[in-house]
Amino acid sequence: MIDDEINDAEQSVEDAAKAVKDLTLDFPSAVRTLAEGQAKARLGLDAMAHFSTSIKDARSKIEAQLAKFRAPNVAGHMAAVADRLQAVLDQMNTAFDDRNLTEAGNHARKGVELVAAFEGTFKEYEQAEAFIKQYVRGKQGVEMTHASTTEEASEITRLTAKMDEAHAKGNFGESYHTAIQIYRLAYWARKKAESFDLYLPHKLACERKLDELEPRSVPQAGPGYGAVKALRTTLDGAAAKADLDNYGGAKKALDTFLADCDAAGAELDKYDRYALQKTRAQEALERVRQIRSPAIEPLLARLEGKDANAQRKAAGFDFAIATDLYTELKDECDTAKDSAKRVADFADVITDIKVIAEDDPEDLMAAISKAEKTLDDLSKEPSAMYVHEEIMQCHARLDAARAAADENFTSARQDVEAAVDGCVQITLLMAQYDQLNDSAAVARTLATSLQHSHPLRQKAEHADFAQDDISDRMAALEVSMNAARSAKSNRAQTQKDIEETITALRDLRKVLDAHLAYGNEREPVAAALADLEKGEHRHLIREDLTLAHRALDTAATRAADRNHSSAVKEVKAARVQLDMAEVRIKLAANTPPAPEDLKAILESPDGIDKLDGIIGKLEASVQRKVMAVAFETRFGCKLELNKPGGTAKDGVAADDADMELPAPNIRKFYETMSKLPPSDTLENDSMLTFMHFDGRSAASSYNSGDKKIAMREGDDKTSRIYSIAIEHEIGKLHDRAIPKPGEERTAFSWNTLHEVGHAVDDKMGFMKKHGERLAGWKVFGADVSEPAGIIAGEYKFDPDYVAEYMLSSQGRNLPIPDPDGCDAEEWRRRMEECRMFVDRARAGNKPWSSASIAAACAIGKHTYVESYDKSWARYLTEQRQYAVSGYQFRAPGEWFSELYAAFHSGRLNDNHPHKDEILNL
Repeated sequence: MIDDEINDAEQSVEDAAKAVKDLTLDFPSAVRTLAEGQAKARLGLDAMAHFSTSIKDARSKIEAQLAKFRAPNVAGHMAAVADRLQAVLDQMNTAFDDRNLTEAGNHARKGVELVAAFEGTFKEYEQAEAFIKQYVRGKQGVEMTHASTTEEASEITRLTAKMDEAHAKGNFGESYHTAIQIYRLAYWARKKAESFDLYLPHKLACERKLDELEPRSVPQAGPGYGAVKALRTTLDGAAAKADLDNYGGAKKALDTFLADCDAAGAELDKYDRYALQKTRAQEALERVRQIRSPAIEPLLARLEGKDANAQRKAAGFDFAIATDLYTELKDECDTAKDSAKRVADFADVITDIKVIAEDDPEDLMAAISKAEKTLDDLSKEPSAMYVHEEIMQCHARLDAARAAADENFTSARQDVEAAVDGCVQITLLMAQYDQLNDSAAVARTLATSLQHSHPLRQKAEHADFAQDDISDRMAALEVSMNAARSAKSNRAQTQKDIEETITALRDLRKVLDAHLAYGNEREPVAAALADLEKGEHRHLIREDLTLAHRALDTAATRAADRNHSSAVKEVKAARVQLDMAEVRIKLAANTPPAPEDLKAILESPDGIDKLDGIIGKLEASVQRKVMAVAFETRFGCKLELNKPGGTAKDGVAADDADMELPAPNIRKFYETMSKLPPSDTLENDSMLTFMHFDGRSAASSYNSGDKKIAMREGDDKTSRIYSIAIEHEIGKLHDRAIPKPGEERTAFSWNTLHEVGHAVDDKMGFMKKHGERLAGWKVFGADVSEPAGIIAGEYKFDPDYVAEYMLSSQGRNLPIPDPDGCDAEEWRRRMEECRMFVDRARAGNKPWSSASIAAACAIGKHTYVESYDKSWARYLTEQRQYAVSGYQFRAPGEWFSELYAAFHSGRLNDNHPHKDEILNL
């Protein structure tokens, strides 16, 4: 390594010795030569020292690193890094060979620094390469082609290009974290596609079903029309959930849709049957009107009255009775036509009797006999009793004709003709009375069925119900029928009385049906009440028993007044009161109630308040197993509990013994969440699981993928007070943001509201839609090119370096790029400025918790923050003056959830600029 220096030194010694041996004895020249040799020897020694202390080590490290970087399996990705190291090695060797030892040492130090930096780079490369190979490269699946994931596919494609670009540049930390982002995005996109595939066929089936119903749905259909409109609202609501990618919630919203369509279809069927029968009946009625026969004039009036009555029933949406009326009307129109034809045919036949040969007594006597025979036949008809006088008058004319036949042929003939005309009129009258009798028969049959055959009559306690009404109606009908018998002028009124009777009896049938339904509803409730009154726990539920009795008594009064809908409502109220009583008994014994019992209470009028009232009065000793059922039913989510004690970070699932422990924390959750709108809890598909970890507190969280809240606040009784509007966190607050005075909340209580707020945000996609509009929020995640470019631009440094450092750990030494536009010292100063900015904004530094640090993380009008590990975001700096807390400015979801918690804690200023956003969710 220093052969040249040794050779030169030795040569100098030889030259010096030769100089003094010469006759000239040139000692000065010999001394100079020795000095030169000595200098060369010392240069060799210095070179040896430099080599031993720095060059050798640097060369070894650089060459070893180059060997790794140039291995065939990595050379393609590490070429740029290897070239840079090789350049430093070449510069060091050249300087050393030229014995520019200071320069060589500088290059050696630089090389060692690069080796150390690139060692981390190599590890990041290996990490990134392994992750990309295992989870990203060639691993794309349905998420790239599925109809529901086009946005995700586009974003995956974009991020993949970013990953490849970072990988090619040697920014392996950036490529690694971008790969993680791709993996997570692809994972949830596949979940989304799976959920969509479950939702879509059901949605299409629902749409087809509704599409079949809607053309049939007209306002005149009443309940069916309303049901179809409600179904459209439900389907639109499910579509709104699907628009937020909540396909599970959308499918859940349509769980009963097909059955509801069937029910709506059944309602429309009632209307369609009515409309069909109406059309047929009215067409038949018009044909009857065209007959214009006096034989059916009273019947026609009745038929038109029935038409009007059917339309009145239909206007009240009583399509069953309206359909029956039109069915009868059609049949009666056919009967009317037949009656008119029979009378006309009879008139044609009997008129022939009047054709008598002139001055032919024998022919006259034959005509008289035919007429008498006709009268005798008419007398045998049931309706002859109504025309007895007219028949006798005709007989008298025939008797007169028979007596005068020999002496006064013309007079006798006139009497015969008058008698025959009288027969025709009798036939008309009898036809009209037959129609009255037919109508009366309908009323009598209906009355008999109501008095004896109706299912209500099988119940002894209801055997006499409405019997007097039916009997009175029928007695009045018989009086009216007798009036028609006594005078033809009473027929119109009798016909009206018959129709009114039939209508009244049909209405009574509905009353009997309603009374039967009321009785069937009441019987098990009354029996349950009797059992509870005899039970050993009656003292615990005395108030419930009293209220149930009162409700049943009121129901009996309403039923007696025939207000059966109100009576059934009171019976149901009594049933709920007994459900509440049974729940109280179970709760007193720390026996978990059945979820269906609690649901029955919840679904009753004011059911939420009723259940909350029961839970609010529980003893402090109520056990976890009891509160768990109440919580799950009340808030519509699964409750997962852990074994008490230990830490709240890593819980172990509670066993049966743990579930028998007191439940003060669950009660506090219940109490806090019960103040929230049901749409935020009970009806929130984004809150499927609620986890509670006992023990020392840790950070609570919300997982939007699993729709799970994890509460890690420890115990309520030891929870700290949650402070808001702290000046050193936020800075100076705007007057509109100063919190209202109010009760301080524990972190346990506040964060319960906060985490539910996350679920509400997820349900509505609120911050995705409004975050940038309201507070300038933009989430970059691991795609930090934009913020890295802004930070680098602020300090005039390399954006790739800043991007890599943003996705590295704090203090990590990265290879420094070559200076650009300045000397090395200035370049390093700029680098440090960038690193300090990034470090200030890191999640581990909690920049949201300090107004001064947050201010130092601002560039332009935005503040930049690492919300979570390797996930960056920014917001409008000016929005901090409206803060609830510093934590609100960690991430968009936290911004919303802190506002939500403040609003539902009663602390949000009434004039806060964002209050209406929460109020109008």
